[in-house]
Amino acid sequence: MRKILIYIPFLLIALFLTFSRQIIFAGNNNEKYLQIECGEYRNDILDYIQNNWMNFFADEEIEEYAGSDIVVGEPYGVYSTDKEKMVATKFPIYVNGKCVQVLDVFEDSDGKLTWSSTISEDFLKEIDELRQKEGKYRFETKDDSNGGAPTLNIVKIDETFPRSNQDTLYSDINKPILKIKVNDRDEKTESKNVNYPTEKNITNGL
Repeated sequence: MRKILIYIPFLLIALFLTFSRQIIFAGNNNEKYLQIECGEYRNDILDYIQNNWMNFFADEEIEEYAGSDIVVGEPYGVYSTDKEKMVATKFPIYVNGKCVQVLDVFEDSDGKLTWSSTISEDFLKEIDELRQKEGKYRFETKDDSNGGAPTLNIVKIDETFPRSNQDTLYSDINKPILKIKVNDRDEKTESKNVNYPTEKNITNGL
């Protein structure tokens, strides 16, 4: 009887540790945060953004952002429901906590990197609203059968159904992958090439 009483404290400690471990693991499994399906991108695209960021903004924007950080968030992918694959990778850009444009860096017909960006206020507002949500989402585009502009929708992924691609990559568009300090405009005037290709798209984010 005395031997049994000696082992009781050890048994209670073991049970407590097991129960505590289960609680911790359950908390990790139930943790929710924003995840966006993303495409792939090369490291030289980040170098391109770092070296050419001044071309993405008008002079008055750079003056307005002086002293602030331009933050490039993790990119999201755009999935074509017609082609059943990712067709673009977009980089959200934030200043002072707000999305100010969405950048697309891609190769032109000569194989050189170039860019375009979306500055539609309605679309940028959608990005900021999405950043406050939890769960998994995907940007989906679909061609118009009548020949009109393709549509773009932000779709919440229903995880109750099996996914066809279990190797899907996800990003957190809130997470910065690049920060650029905006200095006084006069210090870097020579860095901006007036002949550099510039295209800002004010449509729906495509």
